[in-house]
Amino acid sequence: MASCVHLLMLLTTFTAIFAQPNEIRSIAIKATEVKAEEEDIRKTTEEEGLDQDLMEENKVEDMRDKDDEVYSTDKTPLQPDCATGFYAPENGTSCQLDCPPGFVPAPDGANCTCAPGLNLSPDGLTCRPTCAPGFVPSDDELTCTCPAGFATAPDDGSLCICQDIKHNCSCPNGLVLSENGTCSCTAAVSFINGEFFCIENTTLSNSTEEGCPEGMVPSLDESNCTCPNNLFFEEDEATCACPEGLVLSQTHLGDICTCPKGMVLINNGRSCACQEGFVQAEDGQSCVCPGNLVLQQSGDRQICSCPERMTYTEDRLACTCEEGFVLTKDEKSCKCPGNLLLHTDGEKDSCICPERMVYTEDQLNCTCTEGFAKTEDGERCVCPGNLVAVHGGESGIEVCSCPEGMTLKEGATNCSCPNGLVVSAAGQRCECPGNLIQVKKEEDGDDDVCSCPEGMTSNEEGTSCLCADGLEYTDDKLGCECPGNLVFEDDDENSCRCPWGMIPVEDGRNCTCPEGYVPSPDGLSCVCPGNLILLEDDVTCGCDYGLELSDDGLSCNCPGDLEFTEDGLDCQCSGTLILLNLEGDCGCPEGFDRVNKSHCIDVNECEVDPSICGMNATCTNTEGSYTCTCSTGFYFGSTGCEDLDECSLIRPCTGVSTCRNTLGSYLCDCGLGYRFFEGNCTDVDECSVEGSCTENEDCENSIGSYECTCHVGYQKQGQYCVDTDECFEDAPCGTVGVCTNLPGSFKCGCPTGYHGNGIICRDINECRVNEEICGEGAVCENAEGSYFCRCLQGFEKIFADGTCEDVDECAIPGTCPGDCVNTPGSYSCTCRQGYTGNGTYCEDLDECAGSEHDCDINARCGNTVGSYFCQCYQGFHGDGFRCADVNECVQLDNNADCPQLCINTPGSFHCGCREGYSMITGSDDCEDVDECDQGTAGCDQFCDNTEGSYVCSCKPGYQLHIDKKHCVDVNECLINNGGCSHDCVNSKGSFSCECGPQQALAADKKTCLNITTCQVQNGGCDQLCSLTFDGSAVECACHDGYHLADNGWECLDDDECEDVNGGCHQLCVNTPGSYHCDCREGYFRTNATRFRCEATCDPRCKNNGLCIAPNQCLCPPGYPGPQCTPMCSPPCAHGGTCLRWNRCTCPPGYTGRGCQQAMCDHPCLNGGRCIGPNQCQCDSGYEGDNCENPTCTPACENGGRCNEVNVCICPPGYRGLRCQVAPAICKPACKHGTCVGPNKCKCKEGYGGSKCETALVKDCKPPCQHGGTCLPFNKCKCVEGTSGVRCQKRHCPLKTFKTTTTRGIRKPYREKYLTPCGPLGSRTCTVYRINQKRVYVLAYKVDYKIQC
Repeated sequence: MASCVHLLMLLTTFTAIFAQPNEIRSIAIKATEVKAEEEDIRKTTEEEGLDQDLMEENKVEDMRDKDDEVYSTDKTPLQPDCATGFYAPENGTSCQLDCPPGFVPAPDGANCTCAPGLNLSPDGLTCRPTCAPGFVPSDDELTCTCPAGFATAPDDGSLCICQDIKHNCSCPNGLVLSENGTCSCTAAVSFINGEFFCIENTTLSNSTEEGCPEGMVPSLDESNCTCPNNLFFEEDEATCACPEGLVLSQTHLGDICTCPKGMVLINNGRSCACQEGFVQAEDGQSCVCPGNLVLQQSGDRQICSCPERMTYTEDRLACTCEEGFVLTKDEKSCKCPGNLLLHTDGEKDSCICPERMVYTEDQLNCTCTEGFAKTEDGERCVCPGNLVAVHGGESGIEVCSCPEGMTLKEGATNCSCPNGLVVSAAGQRCECPGNLIQVKKEEDGDDDVCSCPEGMTSNEEGTSCLCADGLEYTDDKLGCECPGNLVFEDDDENSCRCPWGMIPVEDGRNCTCPEGYVPSPDGLSCVCPGNLILLEDDVTCGCDYGLELSDDGLSCNCPGDLEFTEDGLDCQCSGTLILLNLEGDCGCPEGFDRVNKSHCIDVNECEVDPSICGMNATCTNTEGSYTCTCSTGFYFGSTGCEDLDECSLIRPCTGVSTCRNTLGSYLCDCGLGYRFFEGNCTDVDECSVEGSCTENEDCENSIGSYECTCHVGYQKQGQYCVDTDECFEDAPCGTVGVCTNLPGSFKCGCPTGYHGNGIICRDINECRVNEEICGEGAVCENAEGSYFCRCLQGFEKIFADGTCEDVDECAIPGTCPGDCVNTPGSYSCTCRQGYTGNGTYCEDLDECAGSEHDCDINARCGNTVGSYFCQCYQGFHGDGFRCADVNECVQLDNNADCPQLCINTPGSFHCGCREGYSMITGSDDCEDVDECDQGTAGCDQFCDNTEGSYVCSCKPGYQLHIDKKHCVDVNECLINNGGCSHDCVNSKGSFSCECGPQQALAADKKTCLNITTCQVQNGGCDQLCSLTFDGSAVECACHDGYHLADNGWECLDDDECEDVNGGCHQLCVNTPGSYHCDCREGYFRTNATRFRCEATCDPRCKNNGLCIAPNQCLCPPGYPGPQCTPMCSPPCAHGGTCLRWNRCTCPPGYTGRGCQQAMCDHPCLNGGRCIGPNQCQCDSGYEGDNCENPTCTPACENGGRCNEVNVCICPPGYRGLRCQVAPAICKPACKHGTCVGPNKCKCKEGYGGSKCETALVKDCKPPCQHGGTCLPFNKCKCVEGTSGVRCQKRHCPLKTFKTTTTRGIRKPYREKYLTPCGPLGSRTCTVYRINQKRVYVLAYKVDYKIQC
């Protein structure tokens, strides 16, 4: 049976640790199975004589919590719903991996790993700590502790010291007990399989696996062989195999059965299943997402979810598109239907029509608006032909129209141009053909005709313009120019010549310069080449003084190494070079080397010749040179730096020391026991040398020697100092204190319930230290070394441990007329639903009178006692809480007798008319609406009414827009210039002809005639007209403030403000023929002058302040407020008046800097606050003029008096929070308690029973020591040889005794096993490794007893 238990443990643990993939499952065992298996283990242990400790170590661990509560895998999961192998912590909001004890979730969240400070044990089943030599794992194997009989050293937590004064302790793993009570090993310790062993005292045993068949391992008790991990024994094949569906995986811990990727272990590691949200693939060996769900990463794990713009179906096994979208062909994503476009507004995606398109009837496609046509790709809407999109007047709707200057002929699809103009290549404007230009032809009145530019003639076809012979086109072909660099003759722009000073070349199209000259940059003259200049003969080109002519004779250069300066007017050496001679050679000064043609670098003589300064000297490089400095102890002599004899010159050594000169220094020699320090021979302090004395000794130095003495608290034993146990002396800690020996000293401490320095111990008032020690509903009363708890009013002690529990007043009949809610130490009354009141008095609530009912807005509310009812109004149907409208137009026959339209309304209906009709008053019949008469048609000009509609028309000179409402002006000037001889000016609905200056319009209003007299149109003059001297023509002039324009007839206004701002202070306003001055906003003109402006302040500045800018005052000191008023900060409150210098005059009843603080003649009590003159605002629970009276809610009954907030003092015999409980009678009377109900006693502290007749005995706090017995009322009865409040004083000596026992330990041994080796594993080799087995050793248990 034990072997089965061990196998079950192994499978459970391996299933928990190696669940695949990426998940670990905890396998729980039912409580009945665990108990049965533990009973089998106990019986087997007794039969085989195994130690109880071994049985405890091998039992099924960590399967139950601290309350022995067993969890089952099929229990109802808590929120959130966690997948198998995961759990949600208490009050947690997320799932985490369920790992075995000692394990924690790994960083990836999908596997378990050892907790910090723990390592995987050699068997791979548990996590254990690595304990230092001398330490052993604790019982739970999660921490390290000292072996039995040992304790950690007080001053060194890394050592375990035997507590037995005779050192009868047993060390683990072959270590031996040393004289100082610690475990040690004379040789080096060995680290084997996670533990430290002293090999010289440990015997390795042989392997126990040699007897098992291949593929099997020994059971935990080594009584038989079993399959490893979660493999099971297959009887037919007589081998270990994996369950169906699982695959065999080889790990460093052996063979393990795991699930295929994407699946997890279930059923105690016997089968596989998909994780939540996944389904099994067709091959059954993997998991996939259902339907068209896709795999996505969510935090640290993968989930199946819907793609973008998709939502789950009801069964969550597939996804469908959101409203307005359709599935793609592969059904894996959603798209917009037809030619709709995706629109994102930052909140939700939607599908909309492209620009200039509207939805089709099925809302699944878009088509072009009226007048537009689709492009070939069908994605855009454009105007047909060369029409362009324009905004259609006030409607703002885009329409297609001809570009400016073009017209659309009837039946044509493209717009055309008038007057011989042709459409441009882009089709958006009219232009002349070829290089003809548009000009106005005055003689026949035509506008914008095509003609050749000046100086050019037209070809025979009239499609282009030509240049005269010998000339060429300009780049824009709108003019003619001379070829090459020829220029026009001075008086003839049809013939060309060479520029002055140039001669023609053979082709006759270009000109060049004579020999020795080059053309200027503009090519129109000849100059000297390069930087040559014209010499004194004004003919020859040569170099300036000091420069040399280059070999090619085209430039002048500087002589030698010299170069031109930046301005090219002088010569200089480049970079840091200097001029060496008059021939122009450049070089470096002495102490510098030339690194390139323009720079010098300093020569470091100290690096070039390190011995340049000789021995015992330091060379320092300088700019262009170097310096030598002698080392310390040397001086500069005839041969360089020579040694300085300090002994003969300065005599540095004093006292008994002798001076000895050395090269560059000196030495002072001292005698034995001395050392040279700061020029003197001083004694050597041996005590400063580590190791002179032991750690428990004091070192005392003397001249030439030292002495070691023991520390206080230690005594000499041989050559060592050992600790003195002061606690063996007579009561060093007084009568109550507890003595604890320490290395070199001792410590006095007080027992539990006392405090002090250990020698003088005083009782601790636990009630004062922890005011909540007795919990809610009780008060604490201190006792010697302990305390008692007394229940408050409203609480009673019903448990034997003294806990106070709240009295449930609601259990007493008649406490409340409605609902009673018990509270700690009290209760409250509330009225039931349908009633209102303060809880102690309730009456029916009329829900219909207020808004406390749920009736529909279309229903009537009727009140009943404690409730109400709802009834739908006529025209609605439902239960009254939800009323829906009745559609009479559907339910009534013959369209509800309406001639045209039946319109349903909430609760009723009415007849209506179609668009273009209106209802006849007093009848359901309809008549035509005259939209034209009512002004609702929206026609621009004329409106003609029709039956049920209307038609818009336009005046002459306008045409109807395509929107059938607006009228668009017809530009008559585009057709034959409107018949005008000169200028045609279009206007809304018409046009007019205009003439040039000094011309008049003839009677036909189209022809222009010249004016020769002032009698006709003022001679064409703008203002003044007069005849010339001979009377043959007219002359024009202007009034003052105007001047005559260049055209000789128009008068232009003179802007007087342009000249020094017209003399105005601020604004100068020009007017026709004159001007005037004005001021900016916030200023006004003074009466004294019309040019000056002054600032205005509204309201005016007070207290002698000056207005210096609009609404800005310059105030005297003490008046910083608006308009120079006094200002107080904080502002004067409660009607206080602000005075100068930030002072307030407060009204009666207020005081303070800003009159903020109210004054009360009598102070407000109990936390009340003075909020007004003699007005207190009381805290909750108090009332009265000065908050002096406490309040009880509800009020005290039966003559009780409110003594504190919600605390009543009851008359004799009454009790309860509000004195509502009548006196109780107990027969016989309560012996040690109070009668609180009919024959119900409330016992005093320390008594129990129905009549409080029995004294209770509880555990004493703090407990009795040294075998003392606890008596009632927290008293101790001490045994012989002890005394004190807690029997803490001993008068008899303690004697030690020991008992023998056995202890199971793990010991290492060497085992061998076979493994493939050699080339390609062709041979089998025997390999040895270190393993462990459990053995039992004899141990001793040390105990103490008092012997008097």
